[in-house]
Amino acid sequence: MELKMFQLIAGIQSGIDTARTGGGLTAGSWTIDTVLETILRILTLIVGGLAVAFIVVGGIKYVTSGGDEKKVAGAKNTILYAVIGLVVAIAARVIIGLVLNALNLSGQSGVRG
Repeated sequence: MELKMFQLIAGIQSGIDTARTGGGLTAGSWTIDTVLETILRILTLIVGGLAVAFIVVGGIKYVTSGGDEKKVAGAKNTILYAVIGLVVAIAARVIIGLVLNALNLSGQSGVRG
């Protein structure tokens, strides 16, 4: 629900920015910016979902380890790598937004993504 609200707000802001600049974009047009943004959103959702799934799996492995040190270490590693993957994905999204802004491909002054 929250994601749809943010998408709605982003769509409204995009329309306002287009009207301000006098752009002639229609609802069905695709630019390199919109394609990259869509791909980035999809990848972020996939990575976020996988990270949450692996954190849950690691938690289950930890609880069911029965005190076995190897199983506990494996569970901790699963959780650690899931968190590291999530941090890397977020960092990549921020870096891509900064690069787009530096190249002025996003058409806005704020970091997108």
